Amino acid sequence: MPEQLSVSQVLALAPDELARFVKQNLIDEDDSLCIENITGWEDMSKDEGSLLARKLRTAADQALAADSSVVGPVDPADLAARLAQIPSDGEGRARSTTHCPSRRSRSPTKSPPDPYMYQPRFYEALVSDGGRPLYPLGLLHQVSANVKAYRDLLRPWTEYPDSLGPDDWGVFYRQWDRWRSFRRWQHHRRRMMLSFSDFLDQDRREFTMFGTDLETWDSFDEITRKQWEREFGYILEAQRDGDQGFFSRYAEAARSLLADHEIDLPFQLHLDPKQQDQRTTFIEYLVFEFSHLTTIARRANKLQQRPEYTRRYLFTKSKADHQRLKVDWILSEIGKIEVEQKTAAAAAAANSESPVGARHKKRKTTDDDGDVEPPAEKRRRTDETETETEVAGDGGNSHATPRRILEVGGQSDGSNGARSRREQEEIGKQNDSAAPGSLQQSGLRAVAASADVSHSRTRLEPDRKRFDTLRPRAGGKAVVVPASET
Repeated sequence: MPEQLSVSQVLALAPDELARFVKQNLIDEDDSLCIENITGWEDMSKDEGSLLARKLRTAADQALAADSSVVGPVDPADLAARLAQIPSDGEGRARSTTHCPSRRSRSPTKSPPDPYMYQPRFYEALVSDGGRPLYPLGLLHQVSANVKAYRDLLRPWTEYPDSLGPDDWGVFYRQWDRWRSFRRWQHHRRRMMLSFSDFLDQDRREFTMFGTDLETWDSFDEITRKQWEREFGYILEAQRDGDQGFFSRYAEAARSLLADHEIDLPFQLHLDPKQQDQRTTFIEYLVFEFSHLTTIARRANKLQQRPEYTRRYLFTKSKADHQRLKVDWILSEIGKIEVEQKTAAAAAAANSESPVGARHKKRKTTDDDGDVEPPAEKRRRTDETETETEVAGDGGNSHATPRRILEVGGQSDGSNGARSRREQEEIGKQNDSAAPGSLQQSGLRAVAASADVSHSRTRLEPDRKRFDTLRPRAGGKAVVVPASET
């Protein structure tokens, strides 16, 4: 017959001892947990009852993972519901000492008294620790008002595998509680110590989010320390053994587990889980839930071979189906994470390329606007070289093409040429009154003036030819000289 323990003794049990105690107190006939072997209810407060419920759930998880040959379907969620029927603070204690509540009880002990107030706290805690809530917090009232309409959405995280309760919209605590168990799993699989201060802070945070006043619970720290020593004491011994290959074996086992389920997801676990990205962390979370699915499915197969346990088989099978829904949900979240990471990477690449392009464009514009002196061979050999260089640069572009430079120079030459022709016409008008000597001097002055205006050697040659062909005059009249006599 199982031994009887007080509430304080149960709270002080090591995890393996507590799991053994849970298994010993299962009742085969009606598939329930008998708690008449737990004494001291008259001294148990509500806070101690909540802590005991959580420890029993944890013990049930560890019992399933450690010993798959156990026939009893230890349901972590169900343990809390059974324990909730135990009265506290002097109400009905005489009856509670012999009561074995049925698995069918549906007391919502995993949700706080006012879920609209406390569920958002667990939502934020889940997000801050890297988890992913089932649905946005803004839909909380909408989902709670019509649970049946969101049946498919809620099914992976319902309280019980075979039914949908009116309080199943409050999934954030269940998600957070499961995520915290996964975080502990990560520490154990890496043989990493969780300091007592961190362990205590986590427990304090949980009860505070529920609205528990820990100032009135004098024994909370003491009970929590014993639990921490029991849970992480073996890690100190393992660290002293110096088994450096433990984590490598775990990582290889994780790959093998996913391969057994035909899941092809490349990943690389990190010894420090904080160094993993969200995708890798959720793949490890998938391994965590797959390991529980494997254990439950194995137990269901064993029960199927025993007709006397048909009822247990059906219940265990429903648990396996429920766990499969949770695994499928995690797989879908991994797909979403991959899409989010690709989108973020593409956006980051686009943002990194845009400033570079702008810098190149700006640099090119600056170079074009710079005052760069043109090559010396491009200048004209005139006294006005600097003037023409400035005209060529009026466009604001020192890198003017040769064609542009030629066009600017051609306009200047054309203007000078027009002025030369006007001077020649004035010379022609004075031919009737000018003497040959004065004509020659006047013509020379006109040619010189034309040369001064044009500033171009190419314009001097035609003016000289015209000067040479001017007809001589005698007595104020032009003298016609035959070409043969010239």
